[in-house]
Amino acid sequence: MVICDIAHNYTALDFVLKQLNSLQGNKKHIIMGLSKDKEILKILSCLPNNYHYYFCGSSNSRIINPNLLKEHFNKYNLKYNIFDSSIDAYQLIMSKSNQNDVMMVTGSTFIISDILKYLYKI
Repeated sequence: MVICDIAHNYTALDFVLKQLNSLQGNKKHIIMGLSKDKEILKILSCLPNNYHYYFCGSSNSRIINPNLLKEHFNKYNLKYNIFDSSIDAYQLIMSKSNQNDVMMVTGSTFIISDILKYLYKI
C-alpha cells in the first residue's frame, strides 16, 4: 500500500501518523522531504521511532538538504536513510518490500509531485 499525503506541518503530520498507526502492515516506510520554511525540529519530534524513514532532497530548492539534519534524526532515534530524490527512495522500498508493507510519501507537496510525475510518467 502506498499513501501520498501532503502533511507538511506538525499538526497535520501528527494526525496522519496516528492514522497510519491504525493500519496493519509488516513495516511502515515513510518517504519524507521538508521545506526549509517549516518548523522542522518540531515536526521531527512527532515522528514515531518504530518506522523507517527515507529523508529526501528534491530538485525544488525549497526542500532542505536532509544531510543537514542528521544530528536531529539521531537525537530522536529515528531509523533513516538519506536520498537525493524521493524517486530513489521509492525504488529502493519497492525492491525490498512485501505486499503487507505500508509506504507513505509525505512532508511536502514537492516530494509528492516528484513521485507522482515518476509514477505517471508526466
